[in-house]
Amino acid sequence: MTAYTQCVILYTHSFRGDSMPQTATMSTTTINVRVDETVKRNVEVLFDSMGMNMSTAVNMFLKQCLMEEALPFQPKVIRKVSLKDALSEARLQAKKSGVSDMSLEEINDVIEEVRYEERRHK
Repeated sequence: MTAYTQCVILYTHSFRGDSMPQTATMSTTTINVRVDETVKRNVEVLFDSMGMNMSTAVNMFLKQCLMEEALPFQPKVIRKVSLKDALSEARLQAKKSGVSDMSLEEINDVIEEVRYEERRHK
């Protein structure tokens, strides 16, 4: 079973007993969206590997928005934090918690966490 077939099955079952929209009777319209060229190429490759095209993926996204009456993911603000600011904040939190200073292990944990977040958002 292809990933596209699995998505269609999940989509079909997600209507919780409501009648499935009939594609044959629905009229369609065009949406023009500007997107970074590299992003477009990369998602086309991704969607192709799942057995679907851009139009199918966008339609799935829009229908999921309707079913959830919200975005199907949690938007987040990505903040760049300097290592110095992260350590200052960690020290402040430690003092508020009644700890006079941070151990070397705690400092290293904060540094590793900041580095991980920076790598994740590149």
